[in-house]
Amino acid sequence: NSAPFTSGTAITADGNYTLVATNKYGVAQVQFTIDSTPPTVSGVTNGGRYTVPPTITFSDGNATLNGAPWVSGSVVSGEGNYTLIVTDAAKNSSTITFSYYAPRQLSFDSGGGTNVDAQSLFYGDHGVEPTVPTRTGYTFTGWYRDVAHTQPFDLASTAITASTQLYAGWSLNPYTVSFDSAGGTTVADVPV
Repeated sequence: NSAPFTSGTAITADGNYTLVATNKYGVAQVQFTIDSTPPTVSGVTNGGRYTVPPTITFSDGNATLNGAPWVSGSVVSGEGNYTLIVTDAAKNSSTITFSYYAPRQLSFDSGGGTNVDAQSLFYGDHGVEPTVPTRTGYTFTGWYRDVAHTQPFDLASTAITASTQLYAGWSLNPYTVSFDSAGGTTVADVPV
């Protein structure tokens, strides 16, 4: 690049170079590029979790998304886990893993009890135990997958991978009816 160069000196800075060597046999010219910078990627980050389809762009090179060719500026349309590999002409590469899933809804049917708000969750996350609903005359027995209350649901250990409706289970509170016979014949208490 028109500056003196000593044979054996390392050239490490990125850039385009022209080396002109002159000896008693003549002049030789070599042009070369040093590129150690991987392509930059925007629209996704490594380990990112997206609930809307991301648009992925990259600075240069060619890319694959889960092994299939990918064009800069394209939108990820299908849900899933992805690996994007972008490789430039110098074989520098950027690898990014991410996921895209629309949010999942965890809904609660309180079965006559107080209202429980739905939760919008990332795919694979666990729901948060809501405030226990109340219902006059009943005791809450837990959340169930089914209306018949035969399949208990454990929010702490169940990943939500599809929108899910849960149903509150209730048991009727026992009551005892007592009678005041006002001095007459004693009437036994009756459980109801």
